[in-house]
Amino acid sequence: MQMHTSTSTNVYPPTETNNRPTDIKPVWLRVPDAIRLTGLCRSSIYGLISSGKVKSFTNKIHRDCQRGTRLISYDSLVAYMERAYQDAVANGQNN
Repeated sequence: MQMHTSTSTNVYPPTETNNRPTDIKPVWLRVPDAIRLTGLCRSSIYGLISSGKVKSFTNKIHRDCQRGTRLISYDSLVAYMERAYQDAVANGQNN
């Protein structure tokens, strides 16, 4: 019987550390990822969501699901952080 050995074909160009690309930008983030990306606390992230300053939605796999996964738009989150930075610079608060 012949043993099958799989050879991994990588679709993306490998990096030095983990054979995964590092320059792929996410489209949607989970809340913990948004927290790591921005340094904001969980309640601040949810405050931005409820105020409509960042786009998000809850992905429910089944129609009758009680809970789902909250996903946040990467682009809207980065745009908000850029606006916040520009406001801080304009007000002289970028120390």
